[in-house]
Amino acid sequence: MRVEAWRIRGAVALGAAFVVLPAPAAVPGSGETTVIPRVETPTDATVAAWLDARVVRVESDACGRRLVGAGVLSGSTIITNRHVVAGASEVTVVDRDGAHSVRAMRFATGIDVAVLEGTDLWAEPIDRNDGAAPGAPVWTRGYPDAGPAVTVASNLRRRRMGGIADPAQVWELDTAVRPGQSGSPVIDSRRRLVGLIYASSFEDDAGLAMDASTVVSGAATASAVPFSDC
Repeated sequence: MRVEAWRIRGAVALGAAFVVLPAPAAVPGSGETTVIPRVETPTDATVAAWLDARVVRVESDACGRRLVGAGVLSGSTIITNRHVVAGASEVTVVDRDGAHSVRAMRFATGIDVAVLEGTDLWAEPIDRNDGAAPGAPVWTRGYPDAGPAVTVASNLRRRRMGGIADPAQVWELDTAVRPGQSGSPVIDSRRRLVGLIYASSFEDDAGLAMDASTVVSGAATASAVPFSDC
């Protein structure tokens, strides 16, 4: 396995973890979950179960290069990072029931947000929290280094400047993230969207997340893009 990342002014954009494969390979089940809490509480278990039902593994085949990230189901759409699926000739999402083909994609303008459609999956639309404050407990779920799903309990560390072509302000978490966690939702204790992980801090690999309002507005105005013709 190889991991790609690139630097953007104080941050490292998480290149989706990828494996170059001659043919499709078996995918670890999304039910393989490790919860890494600050201190185990009933809320950790409740949020982890919610994330297990909502977060999917996103696999894109970019003309022979397999990339892996995360996405979150809201309504009939899946929100992820644009860099996870950019240039893909085929995109598949994997949930607890198996693999589902993505039939359409939309990309936001100017920010790292993509909307995947046509999987026939559905869940209640996610509420968002635009009033989160530093120190608040949050949870994320993704697939570090293209491995099994991991749910991580964290805190919002601070607001900070984004990088070039990023939102002006982003959330920094107090836990590190790895490639394969791109597109992981950041959720509060009431299961509201606080943000979407898209990069890590250059200084200490702390997760960086676009805030919920940026993600939702970007998804709402995203434009259709074609799959790559290899």
